[in-house]
Amino acid sequence: NQILNNQNIIHFSMIKASEKVDAGDVILRSQLKLDGTEIYQEIREKSSYTIIKLIIKFLKNFPTFKLEKQKGHGKFFKKRKSDDQELKINKSIKANFNILRTANNEKWPAFFKYKKNKYIIKIYKNK
Repeated sequence: NQILNNQNIIHFSMIKASEKVDAGDVILRSQLKLDGTEIYQEIREKSSYTIIKLIIKFLKNFPTFKLEKQKGHGKFFKKRKSDDQELKINKSIKANFNILRTANNEKWPAFFKYKKNKYIIKIYKNK
């Protein structure tokens, strides 16, 4: 969702479990800086690496970390569905690029509809 909102810095927070969802104190924070060209698998790999580093930092510092009260309200994004990967056929590839790059080619590929037909678009990076 953050990528679809043209953000290339993705924030990660480890929070203490609480009765309310996403309301606990912050244990650690980290961020992932993307260059804007990564496609789905690369985004997943970089996100996983960032999360693993956060967990390792937590384990190395346990139990001597300082809790920080959350500011503001948590952000909740709706679960994305296959239909969310629909490209706008009257817009440029550049305008549709974030939809393309967040599409999972096998589970929820990007697509467009034209003359009552649905066309699947899969994206791969030529390295």
